Amino acid sequence: MAIINADYDQRFDQGPSLLLLPHLFHETFQDLGTSMEAEGVHLVKCEPNYNIHFHDGTSFKMSTDLATMKEEIERFEGKDGFERYMSFIQESHRHYELSMTHVLRKNFFSLLSMMRPSFLRHVLALHPFESIYSRAGKYFWTERLRRVFTFASMYMGMSPFDAPGTYSLLQYTELAEGIWYPIGGFHKVRTSFHVREVWR
Repeated sequence: MAIINADYDQRFDQGPSLLLLPHLFHETFQDLGTSMEAEGVHLVKCEPNYNIHFHDGTSFKMSTDLATMKEEIERFEGKDGFERYMSFIQESHRHYELSMTHVLRKNFFSLLSMMRPSFLRHVLALHPFESIYSRAGKYFWTERLRRVFTFASMYMGMSPFDAPGTYSLLQYTELAEGIWYPIGGFHKVRTSFHVREVWR
């Protein structure tokens, strides 16, 4: 969402300006017979993703760079912490791939649509009956890193203590694919869709 400053004709994004899953945006533009670049939408990768600050002045740098993450995690979790982090990423990757294949790329027209055998056989692997916080607790020993790797559930208005473990896919896409920002703000993405629709 953007707001216009009438005096200077400037636009400012309101709220978190995080573009995730960039390949889905590229695919959408391709489905419309164009590309993001052709429509004037240019993405810039944020590195680091962001910094998380704690009340005592310590901080954690979230990054797609493994060397950076190894150093950051070992500061809080010790030498074996990075190996546990990689196990967390492996589980999050599984959540991501299963969700992309069986949920995000499918239409669910009714509750019966969810009864597909191809989907049901993977339900338990998505950990929908455990909270994302409890799943993180299996990989991170410190309270702080459990918070670091679960607070993203609040993007959807859900507490990490209530959000299904499946939602670690958000952490996966941030850590594996990165966080991106469209030059000109998210308003640029929205208007490019609108202009394309007008000309169709």
